Parts: sequence; structure tokens; C-alpha cells
Amino acid sequence: MRHGCAALLAAALLSSFSAQADEQLFGYVYGTDTLPKGETEVQASITHRWGKARGHYAADDFQLEVEHGITDKLAVAGYLLGLKIDHKGAFPTAVNDPLDPLDDDVLYPDRKGAFFRGIKTQLKYNVMSPYAEGGFGLSFFVEPSYITRFRVDGSKTKQIEIEVGALAQKNFFNDKLVIAANTIVARERRTLVEDDDFVEHEIEFYQLLGATYRIANNFYAGLEARHHMDVLKNEEGDYKKNQYSFFIGPTLHYATKAWWMTMTYFRQIQGGPTYAKSVGPIVDPVDSDLHLDENEKNEVRLRFGMDF
Repeated sequence: MRHGCAALLAAALLSSFSAQADEQLFGYVYGTDTLPKGETEVQASITHRWGKARGHYAADDFQLEVEHGITDKLAVAGYLLGLKIDHKGAFPTAVNDPLDPLDDDVLYPDRKGAFFRGIKTQLKYNVMSPYAEGGFGLSFFVEPSYITRFRVDGSKTKQIEIEVGALAQKNFFNDKLVIAANTIVARERRTLVEDDDFVEHEIEFYQLLGATYRIANNFYAGLEARHHMDVLKNEEGDYKKNQYSFFIGPTLHYATKAWWMTMTYFRQIQGGPTYAKSVGPIVDPVDSDLHLDENEKNEVRLRFGMDF
């Protein structure tokens, strides 16, 4: 990530340009505008995640996206996903029998490797543009995907997911200040291949909020926040809350006429359940106010986009 920071600072010395409507000003929060008709953009991103309550955990999520403007209001995008993961002793062990260590269950066995993770596509429709008169934007998207590796531990999975989102954006002071909010819901059916093809049904909810200000012709700087919650279907067929987490952190955006770059750091500030509640007899006093099963303490995302 230090190389990404150096590239960002070096670019600031080379050119000067104000933000355009089709840029992604945030690392996680979606803006509302789409590409103009006939234009194509390539985006690449890497998200580095690290930090559990114990052991070693580091993961990198890779995403390559090609987006095309079908009309001035409708855009289609395709994605290739990758995962690099390295964790050892990062997850607790549930003690089934204190007298028989072989009967204990490791939540997620240690793993190290790089994997192709899946594909997805997105249709995004813009109702109103924040760069038009009034400065308010509204869009909706639908995003089906097929996932082959579980993001938490890298295990094999067969996951079908469909995600829908409502996106809002308000621009102030001649587009100097941009505030955006997203509500996203994802429905998942996951087959855990390495766990005897056990099937999970899950619904995820995301609420994201971002605010960023143009501090120079090239630069926007601001804050992003994310709330993530999911519910799992139990054996009785009812959906029960599984976990939640809150993240917040700074974001920095830089653009030229040909390309743009955005970096966001997220820190988990609260979450649950903790290991002590989710694993049972394990009592872990470290970071007891964070959810460190499906999420980590820290995330850094670097996004890069180029128009063609």
C-alpha cells in the first residue's frame, strides 16, 4: 500500500483537474452517476484486510471491472474477482470435550494461497444526476454474482448472490462538497464445499455514508462509514441476526482528465457478537467490542479508473 500512496502523491505534481461526473469519489460508497452513452471505463481495485483477535490474518480482495454506458442513464459492468489470503491461528477453537483435544472444532482451519474468486455483473440506472440543476442524484442497481471462494477463510464455496441497491447523492457549493448515501441488500445461497456441502441461506444489509470536499483542483478528501449486518436461516427456517459491524475512516481522491484514483482506510469501531459469544466456551477478553469472525479490524481499499 506504500507504493499506492507514492503514486498518488507523485500524480499530484503532474497535472491539475477537477472531478467529473463518472468518477468514483469514494472507496466504498457508490456515487449516482453513470457513464455517458458509448463510453467505456476500466476500473481495478485492491482491498487489504488485516487484524483478528489472535494469530495472523491478512487478505487481499482483487477486482477488475469494465463498465460501459448503454445510454446516458443506463450502464452495464462486468467484474472478475480474486482473493489472496494468509491466516494462521487467527480463529478460535470450540472445546467440545476438555479431555479430548481431537474432538475440538477449529472455526476456520489455517490457509494460505491465491485464488480466482468469481464473477459478477451490474446494471445501474440513473434517475437524477447530482451535477444537474438542483445538485441531487438518485440511482438504483442490481448485481448478480457467482462466488467460488469464501472471503473469510478462502475455503471452496458455490455461492449464488443477487444484490440490489438504492443510491443517493447531494452536491453543494458548485460540487465542492459531495455527500452520498447507499442502502444495499444482498440475498445469498452458499454451499460450503469443504464442509460436506452444507448449505447456508443468508441476507446481508449494508448502509454506507460518505462526505468529501474538494481541497484543490485535483483532490477530494473526506470520511466514509459503513454498517454491515447479516441474518442467517436456521434449521427451523427462520432468519436470525448473525452479526453486525461499524467501520469508519478517511478517504482521498485524485483525478486527471484520463484517469482517477481513490484510497480509503476503514477501522472497525464496534461489532458483535464477539468470539466469547459466538464460539461458546472460549472467552476472549481481547477486542471484546469488535466482531472479528467475518470482519477484520482494518481495511484499506485502493481504486483506479481509466476512460477509453
